[in-house]
Amino acid sequence: MMAKDWNEAKALLDEAVQLFPEEPLIVSLLGVYWASVGKVEKALECVTRACNTAKSFGHAHHTYYQLACIFALLGRREPAFEWLERSVSSGFACWPFFLKDDCLQNVQSLPEFEVLVSSLQAKYPDHLGIL
Repeated sequence: MMAKDWNEAKALLDEAVQLFPEEPLIVSLLGVYWASVGKVEKALECVTRACNTAKSFGHAHHTYYQLACIFALLGRREPAFEWLERSVSSGFACWPFFLKDDCLQNVQSLPEFEVLVSSLQAKYPDHLGIL
């Protein structure tokens, strides 16, 4: 999806959904796909499905991040930022990725986004060599 090869992305997502139809990590990633190609209702359906599944094989912060991406892609900046904050508070504080992820373009100009990234940069400076 980062390469915007939508046919390949959809084929891989279809395979993943067949293997794990209720996995929030997969369902939310499918939602990112639908939001990326402009299918609003399908993207929001994936949000609902991902939020209604109580158990995941992955870390919830990745699902939360993908929900932030869905809302950002749909131009819904407030819920996008709220999901991004939830992702950070539950363990995904990768600010360099936040700055480069095209999915988050709609929230990157928010003052609260700048505050969040600044606080993460102070806590996790990039010169430590771990980022």
